[in-house]
Formats: sequence, structure tokens, C-alpha cells
Amino acid sequence: TLDLRDKMPIETTAALDGLLKGMFAKYDADGNGTISVDENIAVDKIVAGRLGKPFNEEESRATFAASDANKDGKVDFKEFSTTLLGMFPDGTSEADAIELLSAMFTVVCS
Repeated sequence: TLDLRDKMPIETTAALDGLLKGMFAKYDADGNGTISVDENIAVDKIVAGRLGKPFNEEESRATFAASDANKDGKVDFKEFSTTLLGMFPDGTSEADAIELLSAMFTVVCS
């Protein structure tokens, strides 16, 4: 499991960790273990298109900047996971988190 309990509303399990790793891999196009702002923008643009929504590069850049906790210009797996799981309110069940992340995974990975 991930060591994110200090910032996370839920603890991660193997199933949740697997979803997060799969999503991270889609964003980390070059496979170097971090997501660049360009990789983030590329995936966000695809996701917006699949959802039939206009892409907003400024929002994508702002989300990336907010995810980059150590401000090194890239998002690692811990930062990515913290951002995604941080959207869930306190008390979110693992089952609910998995359901919502599975839906997101389908959009990102289809």
C-alpha cells in the first residue's frame, strides 16, 4: 500500500493501488517515473475530447501545478495519488473510491 495516510481520506489497498498505477502509467507517456506538464496536458486533452468537453489548457496547467507538491516541475506517483485520492471527502469507502476511479480509468485508458 501507499504511505499517504497523512494526506489521504482513505487507505489504499492492492485494488486501489493498481488503479492508480494504471492511470499514472497512461499519464507518464515516456515511462520515466514522473509526469511532465506536457504529458499531463496531452492526456487531459484526450480525456476532454472523450467526454465531449472543451479542453482548457490553463486549468490543466493549474491542476498540474497543484499536484506538484515539491514544485520540481514534475509529478511523481505519490503526488499523483495524493491528488486523485484527495478529491474524495473524509469517510469515503474503499468500494466507492474504487468505483469512481474505475470510471475515470476507463475514460483515461479507453
